[in-house]
Amino acid sequence: MLCSLAFGAVSPAFAGNGTGVRTADPLTWPVPTPAEAAARQRAGDAFTADLVAVLLARPEPRLQLAAAVLMTSLPDRQAEAQTLFARIRRDSDDPVVLHVAANKCPFDAATCDADGAIDALRARDPRDAEAIFLALDRAKRQGDSAAFDPLLDALAGAEFRHGHLLAAYRWWSEVFGLMGDDPRLPMIGGSLAVDARPLTPEIAIGVAALGRAWAVPFVGRGALREGCAAALADPARSGRRSTCRAVAARLREQGPTRGDQIVGYRLGWAMASDDAERARLELDWRRREWQARAADIDTVPPAQHPGGLAGWRASTARYFALLHQQPTESAAMAIHRAEVGAPSEPPPDYRPTYTLAEHAVRAATQR
Repeated sequence: MLCSLAFGAVSPAFAGNGTGVRTADPLTWPVPTPAEAAARQRAGDAFTADLVAVLLARPEPRLQLAAAVLMTSLPDRQAEAQTLFARIRRDSDDPVVLHVAANKCPFDAATCDADGAIDALRARDPRDAEAIFLALDRAKRQGDSAAFDPLLDALAGAEFRHGHLLAAYRWWSEVFGLMGDDPRLPMIGGSLAVDARPLTPEIAIGVAALGRAWAVPFVGRGALREGCAAALADPARSGRRSTCRAVAARLREQGPTRGDQIVGYRLGWAMASDDAERARLELDWRRREWQARAADIDTVPPAQHPGGLAGWRASTARYFALLHQQPTESAAMAIHRAEVGAPSEPPPDYRPTYTLAEHAVRAATQR
């Protein structure tokens, strides 16, 4: 659900087919006309401007940071946003500020000082997994192969503390929550808000927050996969294989989001020492995917939910609440699955959408 709703907030499939023709099915999202889309954009900009005003009146540095980031979406506030971020960024040791500066910073490159922010994050918290991924991404971009093994070793004992998707989601939810009683709030739900029946504030806040969080790229995972793949192709680098397996296991077990866990499964299968280990991973993958599908996460769009839009809203609002309370998406999913009475084990005839072996073949053909 975390992945599908985040992408749904910006997906062209939700935004309309470009014809301005409304859909007939009352359980699908109506397609906005161009005039409606333009009106919604104006209303969204007005809401953003008002939220910026609320944030600027607050002294907390993270709320000031949110104001600066939000202003980058308003054409007439670019210079103001730049000045504000420069003041916040100067000598800041706040990990949220540093992660914004290090990861596709929306401000002037010199002010962001991404390399300096990455170094500061690593010095501040050497076990912050997302900071290590940022360093891995930098090493890949700069062609610094010597940096890979020390960073890989650090990942094997890392913890997700700052900068990852759930952390960004919680931060943005707090930001948007400052206007949680605003009657225009559903407008910030983007294209999901075209339904004539307004989204609940919880879902609108959540979708808007996820949209902001997804704007932060999922960095470093490609560099991890490539570096570990090199250990399979180059005998001189074979020593890193066991560490790659350890990192894959850590991502499966402690990755805060399903995206991290999927990376862990795929990497673990690629680095497995024998067929027995691959078979164990396939079984566990099959079970994990079933658990998500059985709880209607990622698989049942609003139009097909058994409870209709009202049931989808209630289920989604509950899941967003669990994402705030739990340390990982898996923990939230487990509670959600238990609440809806979904079994944890798949039936004998269940087959996942794809096996890890099938994904490996597809990935190899696309290289």
